[in-house]
Amino acid sequence: MACSENSDTALSSTVMPQYTDVAVWPLAQYHNKLNPAMNESMPILTFKGQTYSCEPGETVLGCLLRHQQAIPHGCLAGVCQSCCLQSHRVPTERLVEAQQGLSEAQCRNGEFLACQLPADHSLEVSLPAQKPWHTATLARSEQLSDTVWRLEFDSSLRWQPGQYFSLSLNGIDTRCYSAALPASQGPLVFHIQRHPEGRLSDALCRLSAGDTLQLQGPFGDFRLLEDSTPRRLLLIGSGTGLAPLLAIAGAATEDDQYDNIVLLRCARGKTGLYESPELSRLINKGIHIETALWDDNDSLESTLRALAPLRGDHVYLSGSARFVQQFERRCFMHGASRSDIHKEMFLDFSQTTA
Repeated sequence: MACSENSDTALSSTVMPQYTDVAVWPLAQYHNKLNPAMNESMPILTFKGQTYSCEPGETVLGCLLRHQQAIPHGCLAGVCQSCCLQSHRVPTERLVEAQQGLSEAQCRNGEFLACQLPADHSLEVSLPAQKPWHTATLARSEQLSDTVWRLEFDSSLRWQPGQYFSLSLNGIDTRCYSAALPASQGPLVFHIQRHPEGRLSDALCRLSAGDTLQLQGPFGDFRLLEDSTPRRLLLIGSGTGLAPLLAIAGAATEDDQYDNIVLLRCARGKTGLYESPELSRLINKGIHIETALWDDNDSLESTLRALAPLRGDHVYLSGSARFVQQFERRCFMHGASRSDIHKEMFLDFSQTTA
């Protein structure tokens, strides 16, 4: 699952320098030594052979970051999945809420989202085996609107249309962005929603050609289905949530089974719409493009009514949680089967405060 629209926040970890030439007595250990009773009742996390005391109300991620452990993380809301940890000594039922969005294989492997698991029991955790990080060089940066940038990278990586990557400039702070082109049609392209107070998106939009960053992935199961022939392919996205749909639509134009493709691009207001080379390419290929303001019920309803009935369509939704939930309900009401509605929800940080 990708995050943001695309996701970003001003919250970020700062990893303190490790002083190896002096004796350091962690404050938590000092308090525990003074108060043995507190030490007995306080949950303890074991990570890389070291133990760390937990404070009431904090998560596993919060505890480890407070103790200056370099745990990759991003949205802090369980969406980007960059803070995934692993434990084999915790009851499965305790992990359920912290495993939302993870694959069955990850769940069987004892993996969980550290930002979603309360640190209210003692447990031993570790970093799961991860996909390697790759260095990518920025080939081109282009401003598409007041708030959206297009970044094009030279990379030999391969991905399925609809998948996303984790991006990082320092190896700790990460954000997830979906590729806007299928790998078969060109370079690795991201559409970045710039948040001026954001730690990472602002820095990404300031990169120049020749600059490098770290990529991990691809990830995600939000992909074009290849084992069925829908009556119509209906792609509905909001803001930069349009990016994975542009890749999916591009791939669908190469497949003879998709002869009726409709792309509905949405925004809260007209200023939220932007043009891109990827969109222009689809228009030139004859893809039917519609536009709707999704906070305008009249505009939204009239657009969907014109497309109805949706029975037999494969519907792909991509955007903020509120946007996806609203359109899923409306598409269902206009005839789409729930099993034919595929969703990618981003965390919209424009609605949060840092």
